[in-house]
Amino acid sequence: MYPSLTPPRQVKIGDAAAFAGITPRAIRHYHEIGLLPEPERGGDGRRRYGYDDMTRLLW
Repeated sequence: MYPSLTPPRQVKIGDAAAFAGITPRAIRHYHEIGLLPEPERGGDGRRRYGYDDMTRLLW
């Protein structure tokens, strides 16, 4: 079976950081200074990053 070509709708901070080539600490800093709005947290209390967040991180 082939892996799905559809990316996940939301990812955790570590996965978002790895995708953007930065650290989770850098993302938290962006939240603190208002550069990136903090997303809602999932049921487990962790931030979940979607397509718009990922685009903004890469930009």
